[in-house]
Amino acid sequence: MRSLDAHSDGVTSIAISPDGKRIVTGGISTPTMKVWDLRTFLMLKGESGHTQPVETVAISSDGKLIASGSDDRTIKLWDLHTLKLLDTITAHSGFVSKVAFSPDMQTLVSAGGGDDNTIRLIDLQTKKTRHILKGHKTGVDAIAITPDSKKLVTGSFGQLVSRNRAISTLKLWNLQTGKLLHEFTDNFNSVESLAISPDGKILICGNYDGSIKLW
Repeated sequence: MRSLDAHSDGVTSIAISPDGKRIVTGGISTPTMKVWDLRTFLMLKGESGHTQPVETVAISSDGKLIASGSDDRTIKLWDLHTLKLLDTITAHSGFVSKVAFSPDMQTLVSAGGGDDNTIRLIDLQTKKTRHILKGHKTGVDAIAITPDSKKLVTGSFGQLVSRNRAISTLKLWNLQTGKLLHEFTDNFNSVESLAISPDGKILICGNYDGSIKLW
């Protein structure tokens, strides 16, 4: 349909608004987050609030907020319609690899990369960290939240035990309490991507070895 010359280098993340009218993109080469009109394919604004490349972007389920995470170790919240900066949250000691809004709009989940292997559960009202989840041995590369906002799945590169084998790569958490509910010890590959079916019954995991696993 259309090809957008969005960023001068790799596109790190894409989010689409619930009404299907806007997309937000992050790029690896610049600290700029861009917002596009999906009907006209024109760029509405390029925001450079970050000082380093934008690793991840997300749009809230109510279509009002954008969250962007950057190599500058901050998360920024933006108004999707006015594109004004609302808050800056410093949550990780390393770069911010992933951000996601819970469907119930109560929690912002962020994942750390580099030397920070934690996941932060941030209260969207107070902007304070409610829980810090630990257990991954390396940076978290993927996160997914169940449609009922009760559970969180996280995936990482994992702790390598041999050239083609990694452990501690895939975990299930209680999103309210931060408690670890299950560790998928039968997943021996580093995790690249995660998705949960709309009915919340199936977890899909894309692994570094090219395989897709379903639970």
